[in-house]
Amino acid sequence: MIQDKPRSITRTWTVTTAHEMDRVVVMTTTHTVTLSADHAGHLTAQVDGQPSTPQRADHLLRTAAQRALLSETRPLPLLPVPAFPWGAA
Repeated sequence: MIQDKPRSITRTWTVTTAHEMDRVVVMTTTHTVTLSADHAGHLTAQVDGQPSTPQRADHLLRTAAQRALLSETRPLPLLPVPAFPWGAA
């Protein structure tokens, strides 16, 4: 099946980042990262429930020591209402 436009999707992860000093982990931070793409393919992001840039969200996901996918939402496409040639059903 070939799609002519992207599908809407939203994914949310929990990411843990390890902060090191002299190769010893001295602190970890945990964030909730959400990336969404609308039907036109435009990206939006949230980090810890606050608006963020998709670049920052991507950086947190790529550099995380651990990441866990919490949820993924793909809304169903809206189907056209069939037209009945004999009038209203």
